[in-house]
Amino acid sequence: MKLGNPEIARQLLRRGADPDLKDRTGFAVLHDAARAGFLDTLQTLLEFNANVNVEDAEGNLPLHLAAQEGHLPVVAFLLERTASRVGHRNRKGDTAYDLAQLYRRSAVAKLLEGRAGGSGRTEGADGSGD
Repeated sequence: MKLGNPEIARQLLRRGADPDLKDRTGFAVLHDAARAGFLDTLQTLLEFNANVNVEDAEGNLPLHLAAQEGHLPVVAFLLERTASRVGHRNRKGDTAYDLAQLYRRSAVAKLLEGRAGGSGRTEGADGSGD
């Protein structure tokens, strides 16, 4: 599916494409759209009933990936307009808030702050302390 083009996505979905189809690595199209910051494509997928809480092989939701990459508009949309499980922890025990903190995505972390329990991590993406 062409992630950066919601109209192509819409046409494929109208013709029966599975909005929750996963690739061999466990990523659904929604994961890719969230990770890349393609809000319009993410919205299109959700219009066709994609599962906003689909997990990848590591237990990450689309919210985790958008937070990790610092895509504030995507995170805001997921928080305000969907039933995304904000407190969900991936297989490493991290919430979306934890990943935003870990990857120093301060605007995203601020938006997520207080919405779900974080693990209290303080190290940076390289594993070093603050």
